[in-house]
Amino acid sequence: MVRDDQTWQATTAQFYGQLYACVWQNLKPFLGASTTHELLLCSSQTLHEAYPFLAQLNWSPQGLDAMSLTRAIAQEERAHVEAGCEQLLQHVQALTQEIGGALFAQRLRAATEQLRLAFEPAFSRPALPEEVERLATPEQPQEAALPL
Repeated sequence: MVRDDQTWQATTAQFYGQLYACVWQNLKPFLGASTTHELLLCSSQTLHEAYPFLAQLNWSPQGLDAMSLTRAIAQEERAHVEAGCEQLLQHVQALTQEIGGALFAQRLRAATEQLRLAFEPAFSRPALPEEVERLATPEQPQEAALPL
């Protein structure tokens, strides 16, 4: 039982660590390190009451300290961790759309979904080809340009 707990915790920490690194890498070139850092902090803080382990994550201007994620989930239930990490990702994506527009948010979603598929199908939320196309195509032409 302990080994199974360690296995899911290690796999989950690695997966979400890479997922949040992907988010960081996609946001930083457009928003800068400081704004990306603040966006991630704000997204995380709104979830602290429901998912207290998120308060233990250490974000810096370089991104997430992966060991802080490993430590934060050590005493948590798997379903609770996955729900909290997914909620954090959804909050980041919502703020990204609010700040950078629909195309910017779509690019972030596409990058994170691609990483999900590459990492492990068990973590993937597979989308139909039509859904992937819809996510990659802006509804309005003005959404195709990133704000300056």
